[in-house]
Amino acid sequence: MKQHRFLLCSTLVAALLFSSGCADKEDDGTKSNRTQAGMTTVSTTILPGEIGTEQTVDGAVVTLNGVYRSSFENVRNGYPSDIIFFSFTVTNNTDAPIAANFSQTCEMEIDGEPSEVFSAKAISSVFKQFGSDAEMFVNEIPAGETVTGYIGAEMYRGYKEASLLYTPLAGGTSDNKDRSKLIRYTFHPEDLEYIGDPVVTDVTAATNSD
Repeated sequence: MKQHRFLLCSTLVAALLFSSGCADKEDDGTKSNRTQAGMTTVSTTILPGEIGTEQTVDGAVVTLNGVYRSSFENVRNGYPSDIIFFSFTVTNNTDAPIAANFSQTCEMEIDGEPSEVFSAKAISSVFKQFGSDAEMFVNEIPAGETVTGYIGAEMYRGYKEASLLYTPLAGGTSDNKDRSKLIRYTFHPEDLEYIGDPVVTDVTAATNSD
């Protein structure tokens, strides 16, 4: 699986993925994104995010309701991992639809490094935990509407700190697409509360799915 990045280099826009080496962090709360040709520089504003607190990005109102640990475990690339869940509420106060799909809007950093956490195991665990009708932001959010749903992530065991970077308008359409602002949510393993028993009770302790 490729790393998900919010800001896309000009040569990778069609792939909707960010290459690991094209962003530089700045000291003023921005990221500087340069194309491979070195011709264009795009600055991204990083906004602080807190659990339970609304953050607005140009009309997209985002609330991270909680970050949860679960009963789901895996062995990925030979290392034990745990599935965690993010609960988000997104209100679209813009005048056009926005796409909140995590493959377009989310990136994870673990202990300061980009990490590939949005695995097939994490996706399937959302449905096992919350049911087959669980909201995963697959569809666009129409203007004026609010959606609450879940994002699953597979975390290698033993990390000390992680940050979810969320760009609400990265998946927008036409003039409503904007990757210049993202929200950073930082958390630690001890911050996570248990989500409770899954809807599907046959939780497999460890399966080599990736």
